[in-house]
Amino acid sequence: CCRCGGRSFELSSWLCCGAMSRVPPSWHGRPRLSPEDVERYSALATSWGPRLLEVARSNEGFEYKGEKNGVQIYIGSSESQKIHLIKGITRARAASETIKRVFIAQDNEAFNHLFSVIDPMFKEGHVIDFFPHDYVFPALPCFGIKWARYSLPGGVLWDRDFLFLEHGSEFTDANGKQIGYGVGQSVELPEYGPLDGMVRGEIFTSGYVFEDVEPGVVQLTYIVQADPKGWIPAWASNLTGSEQAMNVARIRDWLHGLEDAKAKMAKDIAEKLGAPLVEAYIHDRTAARRGTITHTIRTKPGDVVKWIYFVTNGDIRFRVDGLKEGHHDTHVAADVGTIFGQGIAAGGSVSFHWDNSSSWLRTRRVYYCIQLPTGFAIGGVGVMRPSGTSEHAGLVMCS
Repeated sequence: CCRCGGRSFELSSWLCCGAMSRVPPSWHGRPRLSPEDVERYSALATSWGPRLLEVARSNEGFEYKGEKNGVQIYIGSSESQKIHLIKGITRARAASETIKRVFIAQDNEAFNHLFSVIDPMFKEGHVIDFFPHDYVFPALPCFGIKWARYSLPGGVLWDRDFLFLEHGSEFTDANGKQIGYGVGQSVELPEYGPLDGMVRGEIFTSGYVFEDVEPGVVQLTYIVQADPKGWIPAWASNLTGSEQAMNVARIRDWLHGLEDAKAKMAKDIAEKLGAPLVEAYIHDRTAARRGTITHTIRTKPGDVVKWIYFVTNGDIRFRVDGLKEGHHDTHVAADVGTIFGQGIAAGGSVSFHWDNSSSWLRTRRVYYCIQLPTGFAIGGVGVMRPSGTSEHAGLVMCS
């Protein structure tokens, strides 16, 4: 673990290591799972699906705790497991196809983007393997073995990390209703054992279920049961467990923002980029920190690059680097509508920057779509927080 001044305890570990990545270098570039392991883990993860669906559809054994921010919260407990089973249910304006694409996180960037939006306690993650190895986005079923690191309330405790296997799938039930789900549970791999300065927690069968309830509306159900281990007793974990149900509200609000942005940008994208908006979700390649969102694309000298974006709440600075005519640098307000721009690439890359560092109080939300020289366009949403941190995730694909 971290040692500060010769001491070794949780506060020291947090002060030394809280902000830096803790993924060991040895985890990168390791061989992928063998075909035999892929088959074994695929069968194991698939076996968890029926249990998740059963819990999502039945309230037997649950106590209704009320509604908060449009989320119905249920708590389940049993003598055999002291850690409560948490369930949150809400509805969202979104197509099930869009939600499916949101939850497929097949690489490190997509995984970190997605979980940063879902859970405020998430700090970083690493995709150990994703299979089938010939996977083509957004096909289902798919499987992954992943590692995630979380902080705990209070700020002075050792971080908790989890190693888990996950599985995503979809099907049509007997009534013709489309249902999708993602389920995960802890696994043990000797080469990915507990890390120094962290406590390895355990995830029991947990995940998300989404199902169509009417055209354009889905019901989202989030189920989680996780033991943070360490010295924290079960009763203390259960005190804040119900807050985990609110993760489904963050997903709902994120989906609503994406749907609104697509509706707002569709016409301009079609007219100014010459690319009709299609129902497709991709993960962007944005790097965000200290209130600034940066998105870099690869180009060739002379390539024409086009972009569209808008700000929902407040003023920001926007800059583009790597263009032949210098760079675009402008101050943009929320009430000016959709902004369109284009330029000629000077070299091998063009970088887009949205800067909120001048704001101490307000979070800024930016939706954008960038057209690559190949005619393929990608988009994303970035949340710039005045505290100096930013969140971001993919939005739409244009063809």
